[in-house]
Amino acid sequence: MDSIKKRNNARNPFEDGGSGAKRNGYESAIQQSLEDESNVYIDVLSENVRAMKQIASNMKDHLSNEKSMFDDLGKGFDKSNKLLAFTNAKMDELMRSKSGRVTCYLILFVIAFFVILYFLG
Repeated sequence: MDSIKKRNNARNPFEDGGSGAKRNGYESAIQQSLEDESNVYIDVLSENVRAMKQIASNMKDHLSNEKSMFDDLGKGFDKSNKLLAFTNAKMDELMRSKSGRVTCYLILFVIAFFVILYFLG
């Protein structure tokens, strides 16, 4: 029985009773291998984080540019809306007067005439 235990201990240096120098050598080699593998994964993760940071920075810049464009677009729409409201009010005032109606019909006739010429030409 003792000979079997001695033989098993000789095969597995990590169990008690094995050679201390061998055990420390294997343990340090395995630990070094695991640390190297961990360092590789850390480097890959670090590169991915840097890439994601760059993407997020680009998105922030792009969105801030779009925000200013949308603000300008909104101001343009507001200005156009006010101009259309003013024009509508003037057209209502023009339609209420008798001479204004004649002028509107004349303008509509001229626009229709040019549209017909455009499609025929």
